[in-house]
Amino acid sequence: MRRYLNYALSLLLMAVFAYVTAYFQQYATLIFIAYFAVVIIIMLVTTGRSVSKVVKEMEFIQGGEKIMEVKSEVVKKLRARDPFVVEETKHQAVFGILSLLPLLLILAIMLVGQLREALLGGAKALLSGFVRDERMLTFGAWFCFYLVFFVAAQGSQMLSRVYGRVRGIKPLSIASSYVVTTRGLIVDNRLPLKFPLEGAKVTLDTKRKFVEIEVGPEVLGPQARGVSRIRLYSPNPRGLYEVLKRGGT
Repeated sequence: MRRYLNYALSLLLMAVFAYVTAYFQQYATLIFIAYFAVVIIIMLVTTGRSVSKVVKEMEFIQGGEKIMEVKSEVVKKLRARDPFVVEETKHQAVFGILSLLPLLLILAIMLVGQLREALLGGAKALLSGFVRDERMLTFGAWFCFYLVFFVAAQGSQMLSRVYGRVRGIKPLSIASSYVVTTRGLIVDNRLPLKFPLEGAKVTLDTKRKFVEIEVGPEVLGPQARGVSRIRLYSPNPRGLYEVLKRGGT
């Protein structure tokens, strides 16, 4: 529900800024800058709320009795012995590149004036067969212009998901360190996962010395999209697996 609310808010903002830009063209540059400023402010406010929640959950987990802790030096040694991890990280690099491509498009449109004008001109030419009023035509062109940014931002995540489905893989995050207490675990001192891990799938690989947790919005929160894998290398993977399955008890 929150995701669709964000979509609706984004479309409303685009309509507002497109209207103001169309009817007050002398302020087009300022409005263009203001649009991105508002988007950034919304992102910062949303992120701030998320950070506050993360801090509270970390404090809660740290208040439990420590069961085990695996530091980065241990993880590096175990990861170096894993014969398949290099191939797996190649796929993660592709995920990263696909996520960046739409953002690079947005940056190019922002910085290159000719590209921006070409985009607006193309939108006007497309809409001119349906809209006769010049102001409405300008409004439609600017709305399409802002819509490109929205589609590009969503496209970065969509491309990653499509690539994952085609390759039959899920996004992978390898913890560099983690702490497990009776209340949950903290990954890389930034990601708290409280017990019980509702909706999570925990798998064990004793040969490669790791436990993987497949998590989605049920664990990571509504901002998460799809399922991701969190890999925990451990000198005692079976012991870690049993603790996670029991929920720290």
